[in-house]
Amino acid sequence: MGPFSIENAFIVEAINAMPKWHSSELRVERISKSNINDALWFNNEETLKEFERFIEIGHIGYYCYLNEVCIFRTWIFTDSNQCFVGQNFIYKLKPLEYFSAWSETASDYRGKGAFSFTLNHILNELNENHISAFIDSKNIGSIKGTKKVGFVITQKYFLFRLYRLRIQVRYYHHSKNKFNLSLRSVIH
Repeated sequence: MGPFSIENAFIVEAINAMPKWHSSELRVERISKSNINDALWFNNEETLKEFERFIEIGHIGYYCYLNEVCIFRTWIFTDSNQCFVGQNFIYKLKPLEYFSAWSETASDYRGKGAFSFTLNHILNELNENHISAFIDSKNIGSIKGTKKVGFVITQKYFLFRLYRLRIQVRYYHHSKNKFNLSLRSVIH
């Protein structure tokens, strides 16, 4: 990344929960130490070590399987330490709010519905908690997938970076003319 960058992103929130979906081909399972290597074929060992760390500190991971092959992974973060919006802006969680991130579908299996199916499962399993997620504005598949299961865009971000100075402009969708401007330096 060069000395200057601009990102446009969204925060989506689960507002309209859907009934639990069922599939004869797709299955969702929490990530645990016993199944963590199931995603090794589309993740590297360093990433899986990070997953082990997530489990140890209490975050919740999910794998989605298609005909017993792990094809998708996502994490639900329970504190703000891993809740990044763009490059190093931390999204502060509200009480009883979780943050969905680190989602990836194996490239050969995109378009099979694993992302939406897994999010639907998570929303039904964690129905007492509010779930938000960050989506890059260019990731049309994630925007469509989250909307399909009841998420709505609630905030738009414009993130500017010039060397070590980072400026975040956040527009709240549900509030008329409410803007929030904050200046932050690089987070290491």
